[in-house]
Amino acid sequence: MARDVIDCRKDPFDYAKQFEDLWISTDYQPMLNDLGTMPDEIYISRTYSNKHEDEVRADMRDGLILFIRKFEAEKTEAVAAPPTNTPTASEIATSKSTPE
Repeated sequence: MARDVIDCRKDPFDYAKQFEDLWISTDYQPMLNDLGTMPDEIYISRTYSNKHEDEVRADMRDGLILFIRKFEAEKTEAVAAPPTNTPTASEIATSKSTPE
């Protein structure tokens, strides 16, 4: 959803509630904090801030871009990392040198 908003140049304000719902459905997953609190950011900016809504939209877009980059980096690391049950080269070398 975040990539769709960025790639299609959609208004992040229109998706703030969906991001919040996603955050809630994941039991407030910390990785989604910035996306899940978008409705609060909109409310605060409209009520208490001197920021123009275009500035808030730009901030939200920047936040979405950072989220996408972080998510993709973590996904790449997970693919590149060996499974935890796979022994490392040093573990294999140690087990071969130890008599049974």
